[in-house]
This record gives sequence, structure tokens and C-alpha cells, in this order.
Amino acid sequence: MISEKLFEIVLVVIVAIIILTYGVAEIRDFGKEITLKANLQKYRTAIKMYYSRCCTYPASLELAAEKGHGKNVSLIIYNDRDGRICDPFGRRYHYDPETGKLHSRTPGCENY
Repeated sequence: MISEKLFEIVLVVIVAIIILTYGVAEIRDFGKEITLKANLQKYRTAIKMYYSRCCTYPASLELAAEKGHGKNVSLIIYNDRDGRICDPFGRRYHYDPETGKLHSRTPGCENY
């Protein structure tokens, strides 16, 4: 009798932990996604500002972040192990210096 009750309690606790863990991961990913959208908008603004000053797109996203943004644009910069700019999920952005287009490589976020 006691072992059945104990088993039920342990089972409920395990299920609750699984549900909470999954929920926390979802909230964390949602926050990263919001940050990703904000960063893309800020980087695109930096690219446009660089273009307006130099009449050419920056050769790299790093150059856009360094020289393209104004004092009123605060960039949140994430870097990978090589020092390259990446998104909050740890993937490098896809930047085309020929067109100035910037996209995310994170699955599900490519169209932001």
C-alpha cells in the first residue's frame, strides 16, 4: 500500500519536472527568437546606415556592426568561437555583401 502511494508520488513529481523543463526550454527559445528579430532589424539598420555613408554595402557583418551603426543604435553582439557574429541560437547569420541582404540560418527563423 505504501509503496504504491510512493510510486504514484514519484511518478507525479517526474511528470511535473518533465513538464516544467519543457516549458522553461520553450520560454528560453521564445526569448532568443525575440532577440533574433530585434538584432536582425538593428543589423539591417546598420547596413543601411553604412550604405548611406559609403555608397556601398559593408564587406562583412562585422564591419557593419563596427562602423555602420549610429550612436542611437545599440547592437547586442553574439560571437562564435571564431569571433564571427552569430545569432542568439549560436548560428552565423547569412550576409550577402553584394546585395546587403541579411538572414538568419536558424531553422524556423530563415524568413525573418
